Amino acid sequence: MDIMTGISAATKALEALKAIKDINKSFDAATWKAKVAELMSDIADMKVALIDANDKIRNLEKHNDELIEKVKFKAGKTKYEHGLEYEVFEDGTTAELPFCQHCMTTGKYVRIVRTPTGVSAICPGCKTSYDLRSVIYRPSPSPQSPSP
Repeated sequence: MDIMTGISAATKALEALKAIKDINKSFDAATWKAKVAELMSDIADMKVALIDANDKIRNLEKHNDELIEKVKFKAGKTKYEHGLEYEVFEDGTTAELPFCQHCMTTGKYVRIVRTPTGVSAICPGCKTSYDLRSVIYRPSPSPQSPSP
């Protein structure tokens, strides 16, 4: 069941409750029992729908937390140089080739790889081709301290 089913069941339960309230004491016991049974059924449906919705919400929250951790991991372990983003490894070294700029626009971190010829690079995800000389990691020159 989905949330809309739960809302529908709750609406029906409220309608049944209103009908029970409006039943005149002159009605027979069978009418009363039928309305109470209808109300109990609607409330049971609502409970099942709410339990299902709660499970779906938990799964979505878990998935969201996993995605947030992945983004934090990549954002915390990257270096932006010369308009490209490179992965920084645990030992502090920087990857030779950057993440694919095209894939990053879709939220993916796919590092490009050298082609067998060694003169170009390609993204294994989207197949975008790069000139190897323009993407290979070259650290920015550190500022020189003035000589005495």
